[in-house]
Amino acid sequence: MTSGSRPALLRGSCLCGLVRYEIHGEPRHVEWCHCSRCRKGSGCPAVPRLVVSGRDLHVTQGAAAIRSYTPRGAAPRHFCGQCGSPTPNPDAREALVEIPMGTLDDAPGQRPAVRRGLAWRADWDEPGDALPGFDDLPSRQELIDQGLLTDEPQD
Repeated sequence: MTSGSRPALLRGSCLCGLVRYEIHGEPRHVEWCHCSRCRKGSGCPAVPRLVVSGRDLHVTQGAAAIRSYTPRGAAPRHFCGQCGSPTPNPDAREALVEIPMGTLDDAPGQRPAVRRGLAWRADWDEPGDALPGFDDLPSRQELIDQGLLTDEPQD
C-alpha cells in the first residue's frame, strides 16, 4: 500500500527501521492476546494489538522486506526479513487489521479493553488488572455485541 491522502495519526517501524508504516485513521480498539500462537510468535506472555481498519494501514517503506509464516491452522504472521520484528500485513485487505503495538513509534492514546485467549495462557502468566478476560477467543463481533469493544473509531 502507498501513503494515504490523510495525515498519519500513528507511525510504526520494525527494529532495524527497514519497514515503516502509517495509520491514517482512528484505531478501533486495543486488546491483549494470550493464546499460545501469539506467545510463541512474540516470545512474550501476551501480545498487545491495536486494531485498525485495513484501508487505514499504509506500508510506506520496506514492503518487499516483509516475510510471512503461516502456522498450521492459524493466521499468517508477518515480520521484517532483516531484523525479525513483527510487522503488519503489507497487503492488508481485511476489514480489520491487527498492529503489533510494540512496533508503534507514536503513542496510540488507547489502552487495552479486553484480554483474549486466557485458556491458552502460560501457567506463569498472571494478568493483574481488571480487564474482562475470556478463556476462549471470542470473535470481535461477540465482544462488540457485549459492549466490550467498539467497531467505531475512537477519539
